[in-house]
Amino acid sequence: MAEYCLVMNLLERNSMRKQRKFRDRENPFDFEDSVLLLKYRFPRHALIAIIEKFRPFLTRKTLRSNAIPVHLQVLVALRFYASGSFQHVTGDVVNISQSSVCRVVNSITNLLCNISRNYIRFPSERHEISLIQQKFQMANNFPKILGVVDGTFINIKSPGGVNEPIYVSRKGLHAINVQIVCDCNMKVTDVVSKWLGSTHDSFMWTNSELRNKFLENKPNGWL
Repeated sequence: MAEYCLVMNLLERNSMRKQRKFRDRENPFDFEDSVLLLKYRFPRHALIAIIEKFRPFLTRKTLRSNAIPVHLQVLVALRFYASGSFQHVTGDVVNISQSSVCRVVNSITNLLCNISRNYIRFPSERHEISLIQQKFQMANNFPKILGVVDGTFINIKSPGGVNEPIYVSRKGLHAINVQIVCDCNMKVTDVVSKWLGSTHDSFMWTNSELRNKFLENKPNGWL
């Protein structure tokens, strides 16, 4: 009788335990918002918006049954950008080969470059300029501010060859030095990404088209 009660007690206790939740490995969205932000650098609603924006460009016109879905293409590329990991490691996360990851990343990178001018644009209209200046004034009490400018290093693999040293930044790593301007909402409005790691920030600014516009007082404001 004692053994029977012990067995029943154990069965009842096990039935009250919270069942484990097994995630769907084929569905990257089967994670909490905080995990998505950590893995892809975007919240759930932004990821969905990006996927739908890219869908017309990435839908494969193929009769093959194993074409990579659009949402996986976007998430694989974003994961690669966010982590800077090797392509085969990124592919292992969603069971995609390294060669497929390479094609996906190249495709989406080219797409981003082609459509970037539609989204990265320095304000030129009077009402845009006035609105941005008002927001900076309210947030920081600085008058006539149109943006915040800075440089950042994007690390790359060593290119080798006789020109290899000019890619080395002041931090001792091979990199591209990128100049970025953003507005009061942290929206990127200007990017210059053609200079090598050894290039000084002041040289980038001196040779930028944006500087020439400010020298011509077009637009009328400050960075």
